[in-house]
Amino acid sequence: MIRRATEADIGALVALAREFHAASQYSEWSHFSGSAVTEMLQGLLSNDDALVLVLEGLTGAIGGVVSHSPVSGDLMAVEMFWWVQPAARGNGLRLLLRLEEWARERGAVHLAMVAPDKAENVHRLYERRGYAPVERQFVRAL
Repeated sequence: MIRRATEADIGALVALAREFHAASQYSEWSHFSGSAVTEMLQGLLSNDDALVLVLEGLTGAIGGVVSHSPVSGDLMAVEMFWWVQPAARGNGLRLLLRLEEWARERGAVHLAMVAPDKAENVHRLYERRGYAPVERQFVRAL
């Protein structure tokens, strides 16, 4: 079952984010801040142009926002996060499908998703779903 997240879910979502961060390549260049994740989640939950969904049991979550593209003015949706525990990854696709559905209902003409550069399985999933790579992010410690 998938449902909208509530304020009561924030603690469990922060724990899920911590777990995701530790297992991902993001931990190679950034530290984890539970307070930053909490603030981000509170912002999304209070934003009418945002959506946060969770899998029952809080084994996965996805969040996104809709806004106007700065270059075209088109309404587009942007993924803010997609965290799924390894044991629940088959169910995680349902989160993406619901985010896509919500974005269409909101009038978005595109949905932008991100993935760690080394997550080839996620890249293949996106390509199978019709997503195309558009931009690549580079990070350097300063």
